[in-house]
Amino acid sequence: PQIDVNQEENVVIYPWAGGTVGASGTSYVGLKENTVNRTYIVINKPELPGNPRIKKVWMKLRGYTFGAETADPLVALYRVTGDLTVGQCTPENSTDMIDYAHIGGDVDDNQKHTYTFDITSVYDIFEKEDVSQITLVLKLIDESITDSCFANID
Repeated sequence: PQIDVNQEENVVIYPWAGGTVGASGTSYVGLKENTVNRTYIVINKPELPGNPRIKKVWMKLRGYTFGAETADPLVALYRVTGDLTVGQCTPENSTDMIDYAHIGGDVDDNQKHTYTFDITSVYDIFEKEDVSQITLVLKLIDESITDSCFANID
């Protein structure tokens, strides 16, 4: 059986633009108006019914995409290893990619793209390291890209 986890209770998204983490607002990934944008995702360990055996964990993000037709950029998830604070902040992240997707993804009925990431390894960290919260960053694999391309994430 599948267990869906409520985003409002377990996930907080922070926008990052050119070295500044925002407390809220629209979060982008990619190059927008000559500024590199990232999305930081804080995941709280969910309370699951019973004691289920977890085989796969998927995270789906949705958003509108702009300008990706010419650049065909890749976005990837990484675990954040430094502290995330609102304001001037660029936390360190692991160089080990968790998963990646092309900006564009699959389009749903509302013309939003769906990005699906396998985060089973992230869930395993909850169990192995006995932590209650993990922070991830979604960013371009190549942040030196010069074509304007970005996706807003909701």
